[in-house]
Amino acid sequence: LDKFDFIVGREDVRRWKPEPEGLIVIKNHYGIENDEMLYIGDMKKDILTGDNAGVDTYLIDDLIEYVKAHKEN
Repeated sequence: LDKFDFIVGREDVRRWKPEPEGLIVIKNHYGIENDEMLYIGDMKKDILTGDNAGVDTYLIDDLIEYVKAHKEN
């Protein structure tokens, strides 16, 4: 987690996924627009969350294994 400078968790929002509140908090923090954000998730509700926030969203069926397979050594 030390590689991230801003993290939003369940305790930071009132309405959890698939509500877009968490993504809206992130967009506001960085002052970015919908077309400047990409959301990648590993569950169907992540797709709904991204759609509800109006940002491009992609589903990776097994995100952890994908990252391990593509991680630079």
